[in-house]
Amino acid sequence: MTIPGPGPSRLAASFEALPPERAFVIQLLAASDGDAERFAGRAEHVASGEAARFGSIPELIAFVRHVLASEGTTPACETIRGGAR
Repeated sequence: MTIPGPGPSRLAASFEALPPERAFVIQLLAASDGDAERFAGRAEHVASGEAARFGSIPELIAFVRHVLASEGTTPACETIRGGAR
């Protein structure tokens, strides 16, 4: 079975362009009410420790953009949507 996509050398080269200081951990909540369209969870920037809860894809993207825009100047802190952990 052949998996489509870049070959091993191209794949390795693409990972070289992914610096670890731009890494995020994304935790997704399971939809307990059966709403498969719900997209919520928590994101954390690995290098700074800055974290935020999100309730939608646009909120997640806004957090990532915010962190990357201030990359290198963000202190290790946690911002939680709604004020609770």
